[in-house]
Amino acid sequence: MDLVARLARLYGDRAQYDASNTLYRELIARNPESIDVIGYQREIVRNARPSDDDVYLVREVRRLVQLQALAESFADATPEQVARWTRETEELVRQLATTYHAEAQTTLNEELYALAYELYTDYHSQFGASENAYTMSFFFAELLYRNEEWQAAAEAYDQALALSDGAAQYDQEATYAACLAYVKMADLQTTQTVETGQASTDESALPPVPEP
Repeated sequence: MDLVARLARLYGDRAQYDASNTLYRELIARNPESIDVIGYQREIVRNARPSDDDVYLVREVRRLVQLQALAESFADATPEQVARWTRETEELVRQLATTYHAEAQTTLNEELYALAYELYTDYHSQFGASENAYTMSFFFAELLYRNEEWQAAAEAYDQALALSDGAAQYDQEATYAACLAYVKMADLQTTQTVETGQASTDESALPPVPEP
């Protein structure tokens, strides 16, 4: 196996990415219950970076997250290996998610927004307790708000605030935006009720909108 892994790495270093990934995938298939599969998948991600195919890259990163989630269950995994792969995978997903999000805000590219969304989703599923979870929850909430997913946005803002020490960087923005998201949820529900002929004129249930 070590010989095959070295050959796969050599192919990758020589920019023969398809040949390299074929070998890494074969190694993963042969060792599905070994901690080594995370390292093999990480190399596949490394090979995907030069392709300029963002969809392909994100697909491989999400596969890496899936494998990393299994790290503690591998019989040959040591605590040090699990900690290492958790740390490195968290950093990779965080950097890619925020990079795609920032590029999407600049270019208004919907595909980049979608890729950021997928990575944020994986991040909060796998790394919701990390030291960066507060910031990532806020950024994800901003994207959800932009997508007019009011309930999910409000919940993500609330999650960021729950992770705050009470004086974190985005607390003011998160509090205000969460209130707006809840109001928009109520407005949408009212509109839907009116359209079905079940209007309610009671506005007392709407949360107050804070002063900007």
